[in-house]
Amino acid sequence: MVNKTLLGAFRWANLEGLVCLGAAVLFIPLFAYAIGILGIITIYFIILVGILLLYAAQLLLSRAASVPKQPGGTGAPYALEGRHVLITGGSRGIGYAIAMEAVKRGAALITLVARDPAALQDAQGKLLHKADALGAAVRVQTVTADLMDPAAATECLDLAVLLKGVVKQSKAWRDEAERPRAPIEIFFCNAADVDPRPLCATGASNIQRAVATNLCTPILQVKHVLPSMIEAGFGAICFSNSLAAFVPIYGFAAYSATKSALKAFAEAINQEVAGVGVLVANAFMPSVNTPGYLREKEVRHKLTEILEETSKVKQPEEAAERLVGHLEAGHRVITIDFEGWVLARLNAGFSRAESFASLFYEFFMSGIFRLVCVGLSLQFYSIIAREQPAALRRTKLA
Repeated sequence: MVNKTLLGAFRWANLEGLVCLGAAVLFIPLFAYAIGILGIITIYFIILVGILLLYAAQLLLSRAASVPKQPGGTGAPYALEGRHVLITGGSRGIGYAIAMEAVKRGAALITLVARDPAALQDAQGKLLHKADALGAAVRVQTVTADLMDPAAATECLDLAVLLKGVVKQSKAWRDEAERPRAPIEIFFCNAADVDPRPLCATGASNIQRAVATNLCTPILQVKHVLPSMIEAGFGAICFSNSLAAFVPIYGFAAYSATKSALKAFAEAINQEVAGVGVLVANAFMPSVNTPGYLREKEVRHKLTEILEETSKVKQPEEAAERLVGHLEAGHRVITIDFEGWVLARLNAGFSRAESFASLFYEFFMSGIFRLVCVGLSLQFYSIIAREQPAALRRTKLA
């Protein structure tokens, strides 16, 4: 016999669809006709005032966060100027591009953390060369660490604070009374690991490495640096997240899961540091032309390649410039292109409103954005249905 519960659920699902269709075809037009143009305009402005009041309330609550003035007097609340900026995964790719932006924006101390000492030394030399060309006074410190090791992941932060890494300075740097400690003020949590293969083709050790690097290590490191930031009443933490947190893609199962978890972690920590002047941001990045991306292209599945190519690959310098600019302005949700902006609006959920405009679009455009995403999803599944090996096909896509 057919399970009565399942049958009831099936009937309700069909009834629910008919009710929604009836509302769309009959109720909404009749309601609009009944209240007239003036009524529609009135409702629109009531909603608009409600959005404005909500955003104003958020601004008033945000006043509790007292952010110290910047050493250089810049108006940006989280400017890098005069600060100790630490970047994990800072020897190459986006991390290195962020470090170069830090030089341009006047950071006093830049610490690069990575596991390859030769790459760190090369990056340090290039940063100091750029600083000399700009006449910037900066010190660049390198710390070698394997961030998969929980002990090393936090020990490297202590070494950076105590200036026990390899420290060199630009020509414009003037020796002053050296402080024995340099607390981390701006933390770019950038190191990541990705293995773009279908889950069944991914080794267990690769999955463990991805979870450790992309999720466990950032959580442990934030736990380690947060107390000093809270004590100082100032600090900024920025995760190099991914649009895969919003749009999971074939071949990125474990990676997408870790990035979605990182988004939730950042939002929860923002509640824990509310009112103390500490910012926790997620930078949702598209594909960026880095050495890691080039390695990824060598091993990724054909379907992953096709799906990834539906969006444009960005250059690391452009990505870093926009990312740092948003962080300095105090944005918690950072995107660097239109696709990312749309996805961030659609997935706003419990996040704070970044601006009145973003809240306005989230309310009025969510339906349209949802339809766009359904269209993209259909495109993805049609590509998968066409390209996936026949042996893996079971039935038509649900």
